[in-house]
Amino acid sequence: MRLSDALAARGYWIEILDGRPGKSGVEARVKADNTIEIHSHDVKRIRLHLRPELLPKPGDLRIVWNGKKMFDGPLRDRCSLAVMPPAEDPKLDLTDIRDLALP
Repeated sequence: MRLSDALAARGYWIEILDGRPGKSGVEARVKADNTIEIHSHDVKRIRLHLRPELLPKPGDLRIVWNGKKMFDGPLRDRCSLAVMPPAEDPKLDLTDIRDLALP
């Protein structure tokens, strides 16, 4: 997945939350070992919309952003959460939303 501008903030499962319009960019890929590898420039915060079908195999996932390990563990079961965000996505109840920020 590649986003080349913060003006088009969401592309499928990745969203730029804090970037510079016309300057920001994000490239991300899901590797065979369930690692989500993200590279960005001029981006401080992102949101990942993760679903089980995004991962090549069952089990834990790892998120690495610009070489920094951000998360290692299982997807959350969104159906078990009491409060859910507004429904913009028809399968939102199946989505594990992860907000990440670089220091």
